[in-house]
Amino acid sequence: MLAASVLLGGLLGACSAETPQATTLDPPTPDTRLTLRPGEYRSAPDPRTLLSPALREDLMHNADPHETKCRHKARLVADYWRCYVLTRYPGSRNLDRTIIHLSVSLPFTDTATAEAIEEFDESYKTIDASGPAPVPLKLGDQAYQSVPDREELRDAWIVFRRRNVVVSVSVHEARRDADGPESAIYADQLRRTRRLATELAQAVPQLPQ
Repeated sequence: MLAASVLLGGLLGACSAETPQATTLDPPTPDTRLTLRPGEYRSAPDPRTLLSPALREDLMHNADPHETKCRHKARLVADYWRCYVLTRYPGSRNLDRTIIHLSVSLPFTDTATAEAIEEFDESYKTIDASGPAPVPLKLGDQAYQSVPDREELRDAWIVFRRRNVVVSVSVHEARRDADGPESAIYADQLRRTRRLATELAQAVPQLPQ
């Protein structure tokens, strides 16, 4: 749940050289309760800053600016970003929606990684609970990805965790105006999901610790 950034540059903040502005206040500044352990991360970055310029351009080239947005929610024990992009791809009248959710269990207590593990477990089990059982994926510390459904076209998604960071990426069909083989549609959606998830997983280790 995926080259200008996951947000349209002009509308929602610069997506290349400049750092976009959050839609809410910044998370609380760590204080004396901070019990950061080696390898844990301090805050959730804007996902669009973690993508390569090429991937942002690819993702945003045909995006609908009215249906593209990002939300930042800073809480006491966790920091969240959730981004949506509605895209029409070249040569197709179909619309796909890409969703990226990134969260950091803040290291104000010594349970940050344990809480992220719980969130990861819940995420991959509930992102498409009625769909086929997902399969493990070698990405980060833990990861699962969706598999095709023989009965119907479902979301393509990947959920992964690296230490106290959990990321989910999904691509699903928002509107279909033309017929096409569902297996090919799903394969393309999963390819784009993997590309986004892979870049995000590679970027997480560079976050402030």
